[in-house]
Amino acid sequence: MAILNRIVGIPGAGKTQRLREHVQRWVEVDGIEPADIVCTSFTRAASQVLRGRIPIPTGNATTLHSLAYRALEAPLIAEADKDLVQQWNEATNGAYAIGKHSTEALEDAFLAEMPTGSKPLEMYSHWRATGRQNRFLEEITRDFAKRWEDFKAQTHSMDFQDLLDNALAHIDRCPGDPECFVVDEAQDLTPSQWALAQKWGAAAQYRYVVAGDPAQCLFSWVGASPEHLLEPLPAGGQHVLLGHSHRCPQLVLAEAEGWLMKHSGSMSQGREVTSREEQGGVYHMPVTADDPEGLVGALLEHVDAGQSVAVLGTCSYVLNPAIAVLREFGVPFHNPYRLTEGRWNPLRAGTGSGQRLKLWLTPGQSGPRMVTALEKLPAKLFQGTRKAALDRIMGQGRVESLRGILVDEGASAWESHDGGWYCRAFSDAERRPYEFAWNVWRRNPEYLDSEPKVIVGTIHSVKGGEADHVYLLPDLPYRVVDEAHSDQKVMDACIRQWYVGITRARQAVYYCDPVKPSASIEAI
Repeated sequence: MAILNRIVGIPGAGKTQRLREHVQRWVEVDGIEPADIVCTSFTRAASQVLRGRIPIPTGNATTLHSLAYRALEAPLIAEADKDLVQQWNEATNGAYAIGKHSTEALEDAFLAEMPTGSKPLEMYSHWRATGRQNRFLEEITRDFAKRWEDFKAQTHSMDFQDLLDNALAHIDRCPGDPECFVVDEAQDLTPSQWALAQKWGAAAQYRYVVAGDPAQCLFSWVGASPEHLLEPLPAGGQHVLLGHSHRCPQLVLAEAEGWLMKHSGSMSQGREVTSREEQGGVYHMPVTADDPEGLVGALLEHVDAGQSVAVLGTCSYVLNPAIAVLREFGVPFHNPYRLTEGRWNPLRAGTGSGQRLKLWLTPGQSGPRMVTALEKLPAKLFQGTRKAALDRIMGQGRVESLRGILVDEGASAWESHDGGWYCRAFSDAERRPYEFAWNVWRRNPEYLDSEPKVIVGTIHSVKGGEADHVYLLPDLPYRVVDEAHSDQKVMDACIRQWYVGITRARQAVYYCDPVKPSASIEAI
């Protein structure tokens, strides 16, 4: 049986670096082959981080769902197979439709494994993952559960929760029978994930390492529990606390730890923390989520100084006004930790709008590059057919004029570097990303060539990320505030969420005003 080591690292303490050192020592000193080491994490995003930092084969750094899928010999997945999704939706007449992404589902890293926007399926999977007989049958009829189970039986398929359940019941060892098994972000494992990790970790031949931070447990609503990382270790096990934050300055870490003092359960196991020597700062920003225009000047000041900024909300909907303002004022933003969310990555959403606009506005382009700028324009704007016009452009080494290619108004707009005409050329449904790119260009053309300095997202979405300055929008749904007042576990979850938000900051944290003080993090 493997020896269990547990690593608890506070924010910015270098937990991933310590895991990397473990792996290097196993390989270089203990003679373990990299292929005999498996590292798993709670989400696909977190496992991708491991792939970039841990020197093992790419396929050995992945999620528990992926490992279970491999162990069960690639079964058919009901909510991921396009034909099965269509078959289910037709059979239920859309009553329980699946197959659409939803922001709410993506907010939940467990459900991020599921390409579904079906609330019944999400709740059913949640109920099964947590193992808790909660109010499931009040909110989802027995009809859905029965029809879903019958459908899987008839199609010889599984769902994502079945992967974990079947692996736990029937697979004694992790695929590949690794000598070393590492679990990162263990504080956010669901009960079924935790049970599978424990089973496979104990079966490893040499080392089993669990890493995480109880104070950063964000997914308690799917059953994750910070207590998992505070349980007594078996004989021979070793507990290591990484208590020095290389990220957070003094005042920021003190503010975060002050919030943690309100938590009902101990986050310790000898938890003593230290920060960087810099003082940093915690400030008040007199703007609200629904009137965030005052943020723009502050954000641009940081950006112009070459500093990164994060605008974070407790929920995705509170970010919408800030996103609208950033678009209007041409401030580029993204979320490198959740690239699949197009609203948070408007210049990287696969449209190429920013690149095409840049080609339109930059003189001296080659024919092929100019074709890239022109090919999406409506056919009515070309002289003759679009294909013939683009063919004439394609062979040019340097485009000097668009006369005879575009209508006169378009050719003149290109000569005068008019991005506004280019944006207006598109339909209302297509225009928005081009208008944003044009606003960015007018503010600073270099912004379209560089990675945005502004990060926008929920606190959940940037777990593991950081920025020089963090602006926190404290608004919560009323139902969460009400539940926090009556349920200590909900209050604790809110405290941990705020703790994570604060500790993303390398220099300073800025508290924005709540839209309604009675519905904010401070109201709990």
